[in-house]
Amino acid sequence: MKRRKTIGSIRLRIAAALLGVLLAQTILAQDLLPDTGNERGDKGWRLVGGKGSQIAGAHEGKSALQVQGNGRDSTYWRTAPLDLKAQSLYRLSFVARKEHAEGGVAMAGLSRINRDFIPGDSWDRFGFVFDTPADGSND
Repeated sequence: MKRRKTIGSIRLRIAAALLGVLLAQTILAQDLLPDTGNERGDKGWRLVGGKGSQIAGAHEGKSALQVQGNGRDSTYWRTAPLDLKAQSLYRLSFVARKEHAEGGVAMAGLSRINRDFIPGDSWDRFGFVFDTPADGSND
């Protein structure tokens, strides 16, 4: 009987924790990144490295930022530092695809907290959840 009560208690705690995460995500969700293009202009994004451009009418008619590489270079778009709270959870999500490319990865995230994603030939959604560093350096 005690084992059943313990399992039920664990399930309830997990359910409560998941509900808390879902509520926090719903209540606190906001877009912290600058817009990527025509809707409000591409201010806030800076191309670093090789070739890249803004393309109109990309995914769902919205604009996107594009990079081109040769397999030996590193090109990326960067924003000004974001005002993120230390030791807080954030979710980064985006859509990406490769176009006329063999290999390569899409790196997304902060300079200290990032992930590599392998886009396919069609638009796919990618993302991850991260905890900001305790020292508050959110570059």
